[in-house]
Amino acid sequence: PQYTQFGIPVFHVFFLSYVTLLGVVYGYRFLIYKKKYYLLIYGFSILFSISIINRGTLMFIIMASVIAYCSVNFRIKKLLKTILVGFLVILLFGFLGNLRMSSSGYTEEDAILKVGQASHNFHKTSLPSELFWGYLYLTSPYANLEYEVQQRKFNHSLNYKSFFNYEILPDFISKRVNVGNTTSNLIVDELNVSTMYAGSINKLGFLGGIILFFWYSISSIIT
Repeated sequence: PQYTQFGIPVFHVFFLSYVTLLGVVYGYRFLIYKKKYYLLIYGFSILFSISIINRGTLMFIIMASVIAYCSVNFRIKKLLKTILVGFLVILLFGFLGNLRMSSSGYTEEDAILKVGQASHNFHKTSLPSELFWGYLYLTSPYANLEYEVQQRKFNHSLNYKSFFNYEILPDFISKRVNVGNTTSNLIVDELNVSTMYAGSINKLGFLGGIILFFWYSISSIIT
């Protein structure tokens, strides 16, 4: 897909993280100090995420902004506004998802319904496919993780070297180390998110998941 054919290796990762941080921090500062300068920086982070069709970054910034908005002088009216904004964000998320599928070569209308194996009951509701995106992204990671656990019953190999390289080391290091990696089991190839535990379970079973949990817990405390 064309949207993946840009960006400077390593730098792109740090820059995208920096833009995400800008959006979260300056969105909160605007709520507190009401300065237009902060709003401009916040708007830049939103527009940048949309321009590169990075819905993960966009959702992260918006969700952080919603939480910050609710936490500042909470009122019922704010809660109702938040629910409305949340609904609009889900629609935007689905709209961008459909555009992304089109850029990936999918020509069928509502292709996401076939990829996500939408049930007959959903089709009967006549709801727009944009709403299905939100549901699918909430549920598919856990569905893939459950599928990985089921497939693990047939694979009892332990790959400590691959586990350390791809699950413990940062991504920009592991990609440059020549260590064989195993492919996670997915229900469908298009939905390739399996929570952070799928890769560790694939390589070490539940032992890998336990190690990864304590690794991130300790890292969070230290940092």
